[in-house]
Amino acid sequence: MALSLLHSTSLPLWHFSGLMSLFPLTLGLIGLINPANGFRLFNFPPPSGPSPSAVEGRKLATNLLLFWVSRDLYMAATCLAAYAGGSRTTMGLTYLAGAGVAICDGWMSHRQIGKDAWKHTMWVPVVVTMAGGLLGWFERWV
Repeated sequence: MALSLLHSTSLPLWHFSGLMSLFPLTLGLIGLINPANGFRLFNFPPPSGPSPSAVEGRKLATNLLLFWVSRDLYMAATCLAAYAGGSRTTMGLTYLAGAGVAICDGWMSHRQIGKDAWKHTMWVPVVVTMAGGLLGWFERWV
């Protein structure tokens, strides 16, 4: 019974995948309102100090966080468009791409602060399973 939820025609899976698109939308909106929230959200130490290089560092870091914002808003818009258009294949492929984003984010977090990669990579099994269901990977087991 549980695997039937992962069938490509499962309505609960379809609606859950649409609901999950609100996650990057929320993160993107939080970052859009105040990009510096990304420092706290990802446990990055914000650049500090009164020197001109620290001021430039803060400006650069904040602007780089806007890349995170635009990426999350784009991912949310793509998922919502696939959901509105009813394309399970597009939604599944978008979530597979999102798994790659989570892996890259975890790697970057480990490189930058030496920890917390799990906060990003913990989503990979969830997203890949959801994508696999939408793409019909589990049809023979259902």
